[in-house]
Amino acid sequence: MEADSGNEDYSAIIRTYCSFPVVGEVIGALRRQSVPPREVIVVDSGSPEDERSCLRELADRFIEYPAEPFNFSKAANIGIDRATTPCCLIISSHFLIEDELLMEHCIRAAAGHGTPVFYVSNVRRKQSRRLKLVSAGNFTGSNGFSNA
Repeated sequence: MEADSGNEDYSAIIRTYCSFPVVGEVIGALRRQSVPPREVIVVDSGSPEDERSCLRELADRFIEYPAEPFNFSKAANIGIDRATTPCCLIISSHFLIEDELLMEHCIRAAAGHGTPVFYVSNVRRKQSRRLKLVSAGNFTGSNGFSNA
C-alpha cells in the first residue's frame, strides 16, 4: 500500500432501511478489510427501532434521515458531510465484501492510475480482480455507478 496516496484513510457511508441482519454482516466485512475504514457512518431512513438500536451499536456514527421524502443522493451526502476523512466509500447495505483485500487492491490500483475514485461492480466475485478504466470516452451511464 502506498502510504502517501491518502486514500487509505476513508469513511464507509452506508444508507440503510430495514436491511438487518445483512447490514450487520456488511459492517463486519468492512471492519475485516486489510485496510478497514477509519469510521462507519450509517444513514438510516426509517428502520424499526430494534434495528436502529443495533445499528447505533455497530456504527461509529448513526444518522437518522430527516422526516421528508427519501432521496438516495441526499442520504449519501448527509453521510459524506459527517465524514472526518478525505475519502469516502459509499456502499450499499446489502453489498457484502467477501475479499478482505478488496479495498487495499482498489486503493492501490486507483493510486497507480492517478485517480482517487474507484467503482466496484456487483458482478465481482471472490478473488477475481479485473480492472477496467472508465473515462469520458467510454462512460455509458451504467458502467460507473450502480446501487447494486
